[in-house]
Amino acid sequence: MWVKFEANGKALEKLLKAQSHEIDLVRGQALKADEMAQTAQNAERQRSLAFTAAQRQIELLVAQTKDIEADVKSALARTNETNQLVLDATNLAKAAALKSEQAAQSAAGNAGVAAARAGAAAANSGRMANVVATKVVTTADKRQLQTQQRQLAQKQQQLKQTIRTVKKQGPTLWQKLTQ
Repeated sequence: MWVKFEANGKALEKLLKAQSHEIDLVRGQALKADEMAQTAQNAERQRSLAFTAAQRQIELLVAQTKDIEADVKSALARTNETNQLVLDATNLAKAAALKSEQAAQSAAGNAGVAAARAGAAAANSGRMANVVATKVVTTADKRQLQTQQRQLAQKQQQLKQTIRTVKKQGPTLWQKLTQ
């Protein structure tokens, strides 16, 4: 019986050693599983930190893009305002040029009419002067008539010069103001 007990004891010892070895294997596997879980958790933390950093970068980029968009809109608005001011100034200058051209044409027309009237008046005056000169016998009267004729000729010359100037250059500021 001792043999049986001893054999049973050895078998039990082997069985207990095998179970102990099995427990050690399970513990080793559990340690490896814990290490793998820890590595996975560390990797997840790293991924989470990288994701958070990337998300912050994207938020900063979006904010910068919005700022740039606002700056571009502001610049476009200023450009549109400037373009409108330039367009308005151009339209005003064009209108002023048209008015100036019309005034010059009117002045030239008026100068032509004035020249015609002055010529007619000079002709009438010349005829009257001749009539008067033939009827007046005194030398003083003749001198006075000749002086008046010279003055009239000078005025006609000045008027012709003014008409040429207006036709070439347009009316002067004084002529524009007095019309």
